[in-house]
Amino acid sequence: DTSEIEQEIKEIKRAERKAALESGEINVWAQFNDSVILGDSRAVGFEVFDCVDDSRVFADAGATIRKIPEYIDGIKAVNPSSIILCFGINDLSIGLWPTCEEYITEYDQMIQKLQEALPDATVYVNSIIPATDPAFQKSEKWREIPDWNEQLKAHFEETGVPFIDITEEVEEHKDLYDVDGIHMRKEFYLYWGNAIIMEVTENE
Repeated sequence: DTSEIEQEIKEIKRAERKAALESGEINVWAQFNDSVILGDSRAVGFEVFDCVDDSRVFADAGATIRKIPEYIDGIKAVNPSSIILCFGINDLSIGLWPTCEEYITEYDQMIQKLQEALPDATVYVNSIIPATDPAFQKSEKWREIPDWNEQLKAHFEETGVPFIDITEEVEEHKDLYDVDGIHMRKEFYLYWGNAIIMEVTENE
C-alpha cells in the first residue's frame, strides 16, 4: 500500500524537521520571510520580541477579526504566500459574538475577504491561547476558550482552512505565561513559531 508508505515517509520528515527546528539547526524566524502574522496583542509579541520583521506583523492590542479588512492593503504590498491569523482573546471577552457558531460565520467572511484580495496566499487560523489565573478576574468568558478551540478546529478542518493547534505547546510551557495570565513571555514565541512553520511547511 503506497499510501501507507507515503504517510510513514511524511511522518519521518516531519519528525526530522521538528528536531531541526527545536535544536536550532534550522532558524525558525528565517522561515517567516514569505509570511505575515495578523492578530491582537499576543501577535504583537512577534514584533516586540524581534522574532519577525515588523513589516510582516499586522497586529494591535485589543484587535478582533473585524480588524482584518484594515490590514489588507498592507498585506498586499508585502504579497506573502502565507497569512497567519492569531486572534481570539478579545473576540471572546468583548462579547460581539455570543456563540462560537456566530463567530465562525464572521470568521469565514473575513477569510474570504483575504482570499479574494490575495488569491495566491494560504490563510492559516491559529488556535486561541487559553487564559489562566488571574485573567479570569477580567473576563469569565475566557473559560470558554478550550471549547471554542474545539469548534474552530472542527470547522476549519472541514472547510479545508489549515488550523494551527498550539494547545500542546501551551500545555507543555505553562510556566511561560506572563503574570497577567493572558500574554506569553518571550521564550514561548520560539515554540509558537516552530508550530506555525511546521504547519506551513506541510501545506507548501
